[in-house]
Amino acid sequence: MIYIFVFLLTGLLIYQSEYYKRKNKWVLGNIFAVLVILIVSIFAGIRDISVGTDVEYYVIKHFNWVALFPNQMWKYIIYLVTYDEVEPIYALVQYIGYSVFHSINFVLFMLSLITHIFIYLGLIKKAEQISISTAWLIYCFLFYNTTLNIVRQSCAVAIIFYMVMCILEEKISVKKYIILTVIALGFHRSSLLMAVILPLLIWSYNNKIKKNINYIIVFILCLFPFFFKFIGSFISSFNSLPMKYQVFFNDINSGQSSIILDTIVYLLPTILFIYLAYKQKTNVQIKFYLVMAFVSISCCLASNLMISRLSYYFIIFFCYSIPYSTKIISTRANGRQLYRFGMIGWFALMWYINIVNYGYGATYPYVLGI
Repeated sequence: MIYIFVFLLTGLLIYQSEYYKRKNKWVLGNIFAVLVILIVSIFAGIRDISVGTDVEYYVIKHFNWVALFPNQMWKYIIYLVTYDEVEPIYALVQYIGYSVFHSINFVLFMLSLITHIFIYLGLIKKAEQISISTAWLIYCFLFYNTTLNIVRQSCAVAIIFYMVMCILEEKISVKKYIILTVIALGFHRSSLLMAVILPLLIWSYNNKIKKNINYIIVFILCLFPFFFKFIGSFISSFNSLPMKYQVFFNDINSGQSSIILDTIVYLLPTILFIYLAYKQKTNVQIKFYLVMAFVSISCCLASNLMISRLSYYFIIFFCYSIPYSTKIISTRANGRQLYRFGMIGWFALMWYINIVNYGYGATYPYVLGI
């Protein structure tokens, strides 16, 4: 199947990129890395517009609306922002795709390119500590098909992911933080919430706030999906929300795998992180990744469409945390390899059940669009 081929091909190319960089052949290493980003982005761009539920729902509509504003870029952007409450950078990509390239496939390519540039930059932030090829394969099975569906939010998730990686590396200025937050907001407004919550969580750990306070912060964060669900249900009961927003407060339907299944899939790495957090008591990053895993499970249990969308900001960290945990899960190379392949296989199973079996997001089967 074409998805598996693309995942394995790009995983092999990233492995080659890592190899050349370890040999200090940075030009070759970067060429292979660029190839990976281009392959997955072109693959996303040349798909048929029927691939991805949200593409049919709003991307096509917004693309066609450009025709109503010939040579009026700002009017088009303002119209989308005010009338359809769509973010401005996304609207700009739509305008360029229609006015300059006359192709919706270019729009899909650009959105995928932006997403994968930031995903890759986030993964290589601590390349000396993880296997980028392992992280990439986990990302592909965990999130790639989602990027073919929720194209706007995928850009925002990738940017927030990169920003958090910079914060964990302690290599980010206030200026850079603000710029990245603004760019993420230019694709999806939900990113503002995460641009506040996640850095605060890291700050609380790095500044060694009293354990009791840390536990309270974690407890509140894990309960926030249920709190949001309650607030949403309460507001919806008054029928005061527009129809386009009411759907986000509905429970997840059978189009996605069962709540129990998703919870079990995230539960295995979470149990391993609990063990590692106990074993590495001073490791702040493991504790942070453990919280991300806990919240991912809470989001699954909340089973609300809005919470499901917000959960991607937490789920994305599995593609970094699992490779990071590999080096401390076992002192033996064979043990680390077994763990690595086991986790890739675990998320590949989730991908098959969600994407192939349940058809989540309408991204399977892949259909060529040019």
